Amino acid sequence: MARYTATSNLASALSANPIYDNTNNLGSLSDSAVQSFMVSYRANYQSAYLQMDENAPRSAGAIVGSAAGVTVGNISFNVTDSQLAVPGYQYNIYTAMGSSYATLSSALVAEGRFDSTQNVGSSDQSAQAYFVVYTADQQSAYIQVNAKSPISAGNMVDSQIGQTSGALTFVDTDDSDLYVRGYHYTVTGPDGKAYSDLSSAIAANSIYDATDNTGANDASAQAFTVNYVADRQQASLAVTSDSPISMGSVVTTVSGGTAETIPFSYNDSQIAVSGYSYRVMGPDGEWYSTLAEAQSNNTTFDDTSNATDSDADAQMFTISYSALS
Repeated sequence: MARYTATSNLASALSANPIYDNTNNLGSLSDSAVQSFMVSYRANYQSAYLQMDENAPRSAGAIVGSAAGVTVGNISFNVTDSQLAVPGYQYNIYTAMGSSYATLSSALVAEGRFDSTQNVGSSDQSAQAYFVVYTADQQSAYIQVNAKSPISAGNMVDSQIGQTSGALTFVDTDDSDLYVRGYHYTVTGPDGKAYSDLSSAIAANSIYDATDNTGANDASAQAFTVNYVADRQQASLAVTSDSPISMGSVVTTVSGGTAETIPFSYNDSQIAVSGYSYRVMGPDGEWYSTLAEAQSNNTTFDDTSNATDSDADAQMFTISYSALS
């Protein structure tokens, strides 16, 4: 059996065996013991890595997977698509060839073999790179009035769109836009907590969430709900300060919320006094011949902005008595 001496290249093999042997051959066209040089190929060491892009929502710029093998061998990373998934983001895998794939698994099916870099030993002069590039999903937020609000029930006040983890602002709406005379309000934020005003609710919920969305639709938009409450108002029935009887006295006072119906508890028979005529001035500044007429023209509480249960400007029904001659 022929014995072979291994060399690293053909030139070395020829240098070690520079002349023909001395086999006894008959004729000139055949060699009973041909000198042969056997070429044996061995695949070079190759490597590949998986790296996050510089703006990734986590592990930005980090190498999160690596693989080692030989030329044309299968590449396999110790990372799966489920591990690359980040709520509120989509991602693509970009290969050394410049191709883009929706998943790591699909990238490795299409371009999952090691290249043929001419390497020596266990180092790779040009490792194959796979990059994970994330794109933030579109998110949305809105301001809406509570469906049970005494005013503007269910109205959509404003809406905005942004991206996962982006700053959440409402450029067209602030607390001055929500103010309505005669009402105070709270705002329930996306976190379910009640805040005294819109600015406080936004400060506590200042970034867009991370709902997994595809396209322009948000499966769970962030809601800021405005809850209006009517301020407390009062209406009084009183006698003028120059009346010949009961001067300056307050007959009754009733209370309720802005724009609610005034619950009148007195009528003309109860304020009539024998020997006197009367007329009644309503909150509108008009004089009426009867209390009923004054009440029919002033049926609801006004919209004074009151911070407490007291009314800074109560509605007055004023009785003016005159003695009959």
